[in-house]
This record gives sequence, C-alpha cells and structure tokens, in this order.
Amino acid sequence: MLVEVAFVSLVFLAWRKVQGRKGMTQERKDIYLAALEHLADPVALRELADGYERDGLSVEASMLRKRADLRSMPKEKWENFRALCERAIQKQDANPQALDEMASAFDAMTATGTAAKLRKRAAERRIEILANAEIEDRRRAEAIYLAEQEERQRVEAIRRVEAEVVEEKPIEKPEETVIRKTDPDEAPIMADKQTSTLTTSSGTENVVSGDALRDTLLDAALDPN
Repeated sequence: MLVEVAFVSLVFLAWRKVQGRKGMTQERKDIYLAALEHLADPVALRELADGYERDGLSVEASMLRKRADLRSMPKEKWENFRALCERAIQKQDANPQALDEMASAFDAMTATGTAAKLRKRAAERRIEILANAEIEDRRRAEAIYLAEQEERQRVEAIRRVEAEVVEEKPIEKPEETVIRKTDPDEAPIMADKQTSTLTTSSGTENVVSGDALRDTLLDAALDPN
C-alpha cells in the first residue's frame, strides 16, 4: 500500500511539472505508460486522465479512463476474463485469428499484458500451422513417389514374365510331307514343305525350286520302276 501511495505521488509530481503544456512530450509519454502499467488506483487514474484531457491529449485520457475501469472491475469478473484467456492460449488447435481478435478486446480494456500473451500465442499457432502444412505436403509427395515406384516394379515384373514365356516356348519343326511311289518296294520320298530340298531313298539331297520340284515329285510317283 505504501509503495502504491508513493508511486501515485511520484506520478502526480511529474505531471505537475508538465501541466499546462500542449502536446505529447517525452515526459508526458513516460508518465502515461508508467500509469497504465503500474498505477492500480482507479481514482488516481481518472484524475490523471482529466489532466491529459485538459491539455488536449484526448486519446491518452480515454485510455487512462479505460484502465481505471479495468482496475475497478470486480475481482471475480476479472478472474473470469483471465481464465478465458488462459484456455484460449492453452488450446492446442487454437485459431490464430480468434486469438488476435481476443487480444484486441483486451487491448481495448487496456489489459495490454494479457493482449500481448494472446498475440504471442497467435504468432506461434501460425508457425505451427505452416509447419504442419509442410509436413503434410512431404507425406503426400512421398506417398505419390512410393505409388509410382510400385507401379514401375509391377510393369517390370510383367515384362520379365513375358520374356521368360517367350524364351521357354518350343520351336516348331517343319512339317514333312511323305510321297509314296506306286511300287511298294520303293522307299518313300520325303519333301520338306518349308524348303526346296528333296530327299531320295539313296540319302542324297537335291535342292530344287518351283515347278522343277513339282515335276520331280510327279515323275517319282509315276515311275513303275
């Protein structure tokens, strides 16, 4: 209590030195900020506000009166405000815009310390949201990459199987046509359909083509000997 009285006395002593001057000086600014932060007596705050008003500093006078209203607020009501602020700060998925709006409301009440805490938390949440978005983007890119890798492996596996099937497929031998002579004692003559090679009973091979092959086969078939 004695400290509060002494502080009030110092504030008003400083104010008397600048009283009557017009405009915001550095001394007036220091007194104003010190009163907002440390002066708890609502009556003293309103008296100081009247002095700022008389000297043409209506904005500062208004803020000092709001501070006086805050200081005179019932303790239970103020505790409810503080609890609301703490819940918003502790919320893991707090909306940064909502935190900024709440900070503005506390600023309007001249609860600048509480407003600063809310704005700090809003800035932290924006960083967290950006970090989470980057993590999600990386996860999505990794999932796409793995899916593409699996698809390439599947295609390669299909190609390997197809290649193995082609390699294991048996080579078909040329079909042979057997032409028998009229003489049952004569060995048959075999003609290869795929080539122009004629194999006789003596084992010799004669390469012929076209009409010559046809005529040779007919002569062999009709020869009684």
